[in-house]
Amino acid sequence: SRFPPDLPLGSAMKRKRVQADWDLVTEDFSFKGSLREDGSIEGKGVMEFPDGSQFIGTFSEGEPHGQGKYVNADGSAICGTYENGDLTGQVTETNGSGGLVFKGEYRESKRHGKGKLWLED
Repeated sequence: SRFPPDLPLGSAMKRKRVQADWDLVTEDFSFKGSLREDGSIEGKGVMEFPDGSQFIGTFSEGEPHGQGKYVNADGSAICGTYENGDLTGQVTETNGSGGLVFKGEYRESKRHGKGKLWLED
């Protein structure tokens, strides 16, 4: 599945200028980072979700695009390159304590191609 899910950017959001960055809050997420004049998410930022997970990285037109890291509430993470919301290319997955789980290739946000998988005992 693609990341992030379809996110509403409309009348439900509140914007507040904080130095050179913006804070944006909706029912589905909060965001701190760069916004365009039309309110769309663009550039570097941090998007946090109600379940405690967050995405740290770059965005283009509201979707992760470029280097980014998605961190789950338990501390497990996926780090890699996003293209229009999809993970693609070399990706590293870690567990909550920082140990490697998978290092390899992704295409359209799924493991695809060569990679190495570490299993817990």
